[in-house]
Amino acid sequence: MWFIYSLFFAFWTSTGLLIIKKISKNLNPRLVFFGQFAFLIPFQLLLLLVLGQNIILSANFYLIITIAAILDLIAFNFSFWSIKNEEISLISPIASFNPVFVTIFAMIFLKETPSLIKWIGVIIIVLGAYLLNISEVKGGLLKPFKRLFSNRSIQAFLIANLIWGITPVFQKQAIKASSPMMASVSENILVLLFLTPFILRKIKQNFKDFKEEIPKFLILGSIGSLGTFAAYTAFSLVYIGYASAIFKLSTLFSIIIAGVFLKETNIKERLLGGAVMFLGTILLVI
Repeated sequence: MWFIYSLFFAFWTSTGLLIIKKISKNLNPRLVFFGQFAFLIPFQLLLLLVLGQNIILSANFYLIITIAAILDLIAFNFSFWSIKNEEISLISPIASFNPVFVTIFAMIFLKETPSLIKWIGVIIIVLGAYLLNISEVKGGLLKPFKRLFSNRSIQAFLIANLIWGITPVFQKQAIKASSPMMASVSENILVLLFLTPFILRKIKQNFKDFKEEIPKFLILGSIGSLGTFAAYTAFSLVYIGYASAIFKLSTLFSIIIAGVFLKETNIKERLLGGAVMFLGTILLVI
């Protein structure tokens, strides 16, 4: 079942990116961020009520979930800014660097030496990133890398995924101390509480535009609640790396969706690069 949950989350992630991109045309990234969580939490609470989970939470749970919320708050800010300012088909494959960061952190802090197959996975992910801009090679052998990593949106999305390489560690502990949905909704409530004081003025200034996007926020909230439930449930059922690898299928889904619905360009080379990066991700987690 963990595979089905993970696959659903991957597909929802790519679909959600499309909706967020459309909302971002009219709203500031932080307003989009606020709106998604504001409409997500009520649906999560409803789902929690339906599931009938009654769990006594420990002080350790609150500490863990607070750390996860702070990290997610920072990562989402970088992520939403990137989505607004760059094509989805270009930034979504960058999420494949997430397991690379996890491998590096494990090597530095846990003294875990990556196996040969993991090093091959890292090299393949870097190769995939190169292929995302392979048409730029006529400007020089390193031009595809220079073009990609000099992009501020790519840099911001890399930072977001670096942070998301850490958060699952805390989320997994929070799930063990409660349940998948309890951990998810608790973290999201904290994220919203931390964000609200910084966004109130923007909400007042842009309330009319914000109100026009409510139907899209309702979609993000309702289906997004099922997506987060699926992700946290997958974490609870299997080794975190396996679930995270399937999540990365969202990269390929996002590129296809961006080409079909947003008419973004260079889809073939980005799909090739994304597929290669996904292969590298699999090698990193097996």
